[in-house]
Amino acid sequence: MSRPGDFSDEFAQFMGEVLDSVSDVGALLTRPSLSAPQVQTFDLRVDEQDEHDAFIRGLSGGHSSPPSHESADSADSAYTTTDEHEPNDRTVQPQQSGTASSSNHPPHDSGSLIKHRPRPVYGVRSSGRPPFNVRLPQNVDISMVELATWFPASFMVPTPILRAVRNGFTREELAEMQLRAVNGLDDKSMTTAVNRIQQQISKAGKLEDPGAPDRWNTEAYVRRAGLQHDLTANAWKQKCEYDDKDAEWTDMKLVEIARAVPTQNWPTGKDRLLVTACLEYAVARPWLELDTTQWAVIIQNHFRDLVLPPAPTAPNTNRDTEAHDRLFR
Repeated sequence: MSRPGDFSDEFAQFMGEVLDSVSDVGALLTRPSLSAPQVQTFDLRVDEQDEHDAFIRGLSGGHSSPPSHESADSADSAYTTTDEHEPNDRTVQPQQSGTASSSNHPPHDSGSLIKHRPRPVYGVRSSGRPPFNVRLPQNVDISMVELATWFPASFMVPTPILRAVRNGFTREELAEMQLRAVNGLDDKSMTTAVNRIQQQISKAGKLEDPGAPDRWNTEAYVRRAGLQHDLTANAWKQKCEYDDKDAEWTDMKLVEIARAVPTQNWPTGKDRLLVTACLEYAVARPWLELDTTQWAVIIQNHFRDLVLPPAPTAPNTNRDTEAHDRLFR
């Protein structure tokens, strides 16, 4: 039989072992490999943060000085030559009371606001390519190669397809430019593209020239209309506008436009104008999440002094006619 004193000694020994065990467990839990996970935060690099802040100031109308941490090979450092997502569309909404800078939505060039919501109205878009009514920059020349490369669906709009015809491009040449951009030039695709472009030309001609006979004569139209020297998107007129309806333009991320075309097929040399420069800028700075509401901001802040390839000065020539002769003759 144990004596009372023996029980006390055993109990004290037991409690000591318990305390030692607790201490060992605490030490184990504080080891780096078993400690509670730490919350990680991801901050922009200094150069990314500076550029992001400067760009936001530009959107709100503030002064935006050029970033001080630009790399030597950035897209806007020199005018040199340097795959698919579903677009996040938006529709234009009338401007509400108050200034654009007080809104959570980005301002558009016209002062209207872009409301972020899906746009189910306008037609078919394929494999992440921009829809026909994607917003393009205003007041800048857009080369025919840029249109065919980045915006093949834009030829559904009468204005650019008629510009192509007036400036000498055939349906086969337009189809070839569109398909080469995405490495899709084969007999079947070529036939499909040529037929599609022929329909676009015919529909555009009938809208532009409603008094013409049922079979619209392209050659007669070209002789009558002459060259189209307006190479901007300023006067583009959608099909619905011929019925006195308002045009709708949709928006998407610039990076999504660029990713649809392999880098080696991007416009270069005389075909590389401000649209391509802006897309290069957006791809080099994905953290800015630039979209088609911000063409003017990019051009104003980063490409205002950019020297473009010179346009031809001879009579009856323009960038389109020069590109056509260079590419197809």
